[in-house]
Amino acid sequence: MKLSTQEKIRLTELLAGIGVAMVYQYTQLGNLHENFADIQVVSGLALTPYILNAYTSLRQEMHSEEYKEIKRLYDDVVNSTILLMDEMHVEDPIAIFATYMYMYRHGYLSLNHDFVYKNDMKDFAKLGGVDVIRGKGVCRSVASMLTDIYNSKGLTATNLTVKANNVIPKIETLCDKGKPQVDEQTKKFVKYVVAITKHMPLANHLITSVEKDGKNYILDPMNDGFLQKGKGAKLLLANDPSVHMTLFYGQQMFSGLLGNTYTLGTLKTQNQLAMPTIDYKEYKDIYLETLHFCQDHKFLFEDFYHANQENYEMIHDLSNQQANNLIRMFGFGPIQKTLKRNIQK
Repeated sequence: MKLSTQEKIRLTELLAGIGVAMVYQYTQLGNLHENFADIQVVSGLALTPYILNAYTSLRQEMHSEEYKEIKRLYDDVVNSTILLMDEMHVEDPIAIFATYMYMYRHGYLSLNHDFVYKNDMKDFAKLGGVDVIRGKGVCRSVASMLTDIYNSKGLTATNLTVKANNVIPKIETLCDKGKPQVDEQTKKFVKYVVAITKHMPLANHLITSVEKDGKNYILDPMNDGFLQKGKGAKLLLANDPSVHMTLFYGQQMFSGLLGNTYTLGTLKTQNQLAMPTIDYKEYKDIYLETLHFCQDHKFLFEDFYHANQENYEMIHDLSNQQANNLIRMFGFGPIQKTLKRNIQK
């Protein structure tokens, strides 16, 4: 069975499960069976085929030799990024964010020195940031790499699943590169996703949360945004309160199970999630100061790119092989794949 056909089956399973859950919720069929009236239970049961399919195929993927080599190369790039930030004495979470924005928007973390917002990802389990290196990705790609960088710096970071109320938020872009290039087909697809999820209990966006010294920062690296707490489970964009994002804690844990995000864990609930305690002005000052430093030391990033260029090329080649080798339908048993070309360790 072709990979594209298998992915369509998974999508059908997902949509069917969501459809059953929504019908149950909006027609109040639960009143007929009081013991099963919880929509969470019904959703879990309806999505069982999709969960089994996705979880077992991702488990199989992570046991392949290609995946292990991609992870080794990806970790090497992340560690090189950390070394560069250490050399620049970048330690503050906002300064790390600004440096990352500068690097990925200018293509220093991507093959061919270029990143395009495009719905053409490999979506490897727990390696979403690999797509940034491939030069093609969406919010979950960009947020995943930022989260990996924070964690590698010794901070506590996680991806957050949210529902954004706008397709393209009106965000003041501080990074001089402006918004990333956007593929036209992907732009249409995103509008479709936002329109669909508007009336469904689903997230449509991924952002990053990081903690340091008792403070928590919630950041949107796709749109260059700093978020603050709104009412209930809503996050507001600091410089444009009309843009809000709603947190999805249940989907956070579900996505973590499938390897797409880091889970919040059972100890963190909506009330326990710390919100940013600095104001937007302080955030903006730190951001711009870091950005100006990056601009004045462009040569450091050029050297970084050339030092990691071979890793980018190897990740690109291996990720293409991995996608061709995967069997994504109920791969219950781990399999060992052999590399199709010799790679120097």
